[in-house]
Order: sequence, then C-alpha cells, then structure tokens
Amino acid sequence: MSRFFVSSIDSLKVALEKSFKYLVLIAIPLGLGITLLSDQIIFVLYGQAYSQSAGALQILIWADVVFLIDYSFTILLMASNRQKLNTITLGLCALLNAVLNIIFIPQYGFIAAALILLVTQTVSLIIHFVLSLNTGYLFGRKTITMIIVRTVLASLLMGYWYGIFGA
Repeated sequence: MSRFFVSSIDSLKVALEKSFKYLVLIAIPLGLGITLLSDQIIFVLYGQAYSQSAGALQILIWADVVFLIDYSFTILLMASNRQKLNTITLGLCALLNAVLNIIFIPQYGFIAAALILLVTQTVSLIIHFVLSLNTGYLFGRKTITMIIVRTVLASLLMGYWYGIFGA
C-alpha cells in the first residue's frame, strides 16, 4: 500500500478494499463460529475445570474480530504517511484500557478485562476509520456497509444452520 500511495491512488483504494473485504470475510464468521463453539473449545483444550472461561473466550474473539477489521484502516494510515496519528490513537487506547482495567477488574474480574479489551479495540476502530475517511483514499462507505452486511447475514445463516443441525 505504501508503494501504491506514491504511484497509484486507484491501486491503493483497490488494495485497501480487497484487504478489508477479505479480513471481514475471515473475521466475522470466525467470531461467530468460536462464539458458538466456545464451550467445546475450552473443554477440549483445557478440560472441565476451565469451563467458566468460555464466556471470556466469547468476548475476546470479538475483540479479535474488531482488530482484524481495524487492520486495513491502520495500514492505510501508515501507508499514507500518517504513522503519528496511528501512534497517538494506539497510545490513547492503551491508556483507556489501563484506566478501565484499574477501575473494573478488581470488582468484575477476567470478564471485565475481556470486555474492556473489546471496548478499546472498538474505540481504536472508530478513530482509525474516521482518520481514514479524512485521508481521501478510503473506498466508499456504501461498499464498506455492503461487505459487512453480506458477511453478517451469511454468518448468521451459518449460525442458524449450526443451531438446527449442529447442537
């Protein structure tokens, strides 16, 4: 993308759209699949003694989904010579994460830690998306919406199918 930033803005937009599309196509179904199978995954990997951690896995996988979706916007910022904005965003999110952890983990434990990570990843995604809009290199919002909507609908169909035949 850095090379395209210098040589071809159109190629940069195409590369960004493709990376976003493929990351969404991987992340959302993976998130739903792991959410649905979290109890079995924890049982197989760690045994019954860790069954309570399935809830944390269900939250943490969505933090990873958000991270993967955010990745394209992060790369766009770095490729378009806006590394400083990316660093500031990540620093603010790290600070937010630390403060929320200090406040909520003592009372709510590991579930709070998982939720806080999801919140800070989402904040990072929102900031990176807004900053990407301001670069002028981001492909259309309608395209972004359609990619996400189609992937969510297909993933929900997968989850529904699993609910009928897999449970």
